[in-house]
Order: sequence, then structure tokens, then C-alpha cells
Amino acid sequence: MLCAAAILLLDSLPGRAIPTAPAGVDKVGHFTMYGALGFLAGTAAGAVWAPAAAVSAFGAFDEWHQQFVPKRSMDLRDWLADSAGALVGVGLAAARRRRRTAGTSTDLSGSRTDQLR
Repeated sequence: MLCAAAILLLDSLPGRAIPTAPAGVDKVGHFTMYGALGFLAGTAAGAVWAPAAAVSAFGAFDEWHQQFVPKRSMDLRDWLADSAGALVGVGLAAARRRRRTAGTSTDLSGSRTDQLR
């Protein structure tokens, strides 16, 4: 929640408050911020598709809201970078979860036990 609020706060800054950068560099920023949010959402939810969709929808809302910020605009390519970052972040959270649970199994009674490696 704090990460989403920070993204919304940063994206509410007027365009003149943001330093200019070479073309495409802002997409790296979008990918990174939404990747972090996706990782946190995927970790908290313990799922893949729902958090990825939620973070992508938040990115769409963020892009829509930027049209009301002075010297900012809505950009489909920014949303695509947001969504790609969200998918990668949620995917990394899922991979981390699988790796952490790889050392456990369920016995016949349904309780989890640690396996020897």
C-alpha cells in the first residue's frame, strides 16, 4: 500500500518538476516501480494473476490521473511498461515462493514436513 501511494505521489508531480531524460528512460522507471509493486503484491497475495491484474489496473488508473496533472499526459506506452513490470515482479514473487516451498512436502496426514536434501 505504501509503495502504491509513493508511485501515485511521484506521478502527481507536475511535468516541470521532473528532470528531462533521454527517450525511453522513463519506461525503465515505470517498469522498475511497478515491478517492485508487483513483487510486493504477489508476495502478499500468494497468487499470480489477480495481483498482476490489480497492479496493471492501478497503472492504468495512474496514467489516466496524469492527464489532470500540469505538464503531464496519459501514455499507453507507460502503461505497457507498468504492466510488464507488474508481470515480472509478480512472477519473481511466485518463483521465490516456489523455491522456498521446494524443501517441504505433504505427508499422508496432510501435514507439511521438511525433506532432507
